[in-house]
Amino acid sequence: MLNEYCGKRQGASSAPARSEAFRPGKAVAKMGWFLLTVMSFAGFAYFFRHPLTFVTRLSGYVTDAFHRAMAGDFMGGGDFGRGNGCGVSDFRVRRGQGEMVMETRKMPRGAMARRPLHFFFLLDTSGSMNAGGKIEALNNGIREAIPTLRDVAEKNPAVSVLVRAVTFSTEARWHIPEPASVESFRWNDVAADGETAMGAALTLVSKELTQEKIGARALPPVLVLVSDGRPTDDFKGGLNKLMETPWGREAIRVAVAIGSDADLKRLQQFTGDEAVKPARTNRPEALVERIKDVSVAALQSASTPVRRNDVPVVEEDDAGSVW
Repeated sequence: MLNEYCGKRQGASSAPARSEAFRPGKAVAKMGWFLLTVMSFAGFAYFFRHPLTFVTRLSGYVTDAFHRAMAGDFMGGGDFGRGNGCGVSDFRVRRGQGEMVMETRKMPRGAMARRPLHFFFLLDTSGSMNAGGKIEALNNGIREAIPTLRDVAEKNPAVSVLVRAVTFSTEARWHIPEPASVESFRWNDVAADGETAMGAALTLVSKELTQEKIGARALPPVLVLVSDGRPTDDFKGGLNKLMETPWGREAIRVAVAIGSDADLKRLQQFTGDEAVKPARTNRPEALVERIKDVSVAALQSASTPVRRNDVPVVEEDDAGSVW
């Protein structure tokens, strides 16, 4: 029945279906060439700089290539998985007449498994954000950034971008608690009140950056921190908890500083890279652009095959000050 179905998918091709049994030697040979290519491409220098990212990406490449080989798509060859227009979704091994034979079960060809990329907004909603239209500009900035993030995600079909948001004022809380695909993400406006529990926000996010919750095949997460003031809680303790997690250390961390009262020193400590300065802004319309620019740049950096620190420097807002 499945062979008849697959024949119909190829326009009822008259070519006879090939044998359902194949030997594992061809798959092993193809995987060997692939691994050699990947190791040469990545290089040992990258491994020593970012071991966790190297291992997780390599495992993802191997897994994806294996499924492609089983589907007959890898390197344009192979007798298996072709013949009738279907990919091989699984296989089992049996022994017959003194030799090992792989039996495949042909299933309709489907999309490759996508690798998750978790994207976190950490947003200051303290009382000072009520001044000068800051909170309105913050909401507009997030809302306008989402369509551009979707465009970036569409250009990386092997990546699944999942968005969440934390707000912090007197306490930190999840505004978008569950990972939402960027394609379906909708922004609900936040209001401003209270103090600036930035350290608590970092602690809250750190609890989500575990191997179990992020996944072994994930790309480095993106953290975008937006604030207009100084932390009123234990910022150092929260940052330490974030950096104690492997994914916290590997994350691409960028910051937006709103107005002249923003704590540039703490925001710079958050990014952890002297080359990635906080993007400063002094006007509502500039804040909208800054949020969009740093979010898109960070996502592009995280979703490229070989990363790092290629997050572009955002020009300073020098067109006059409102805040």
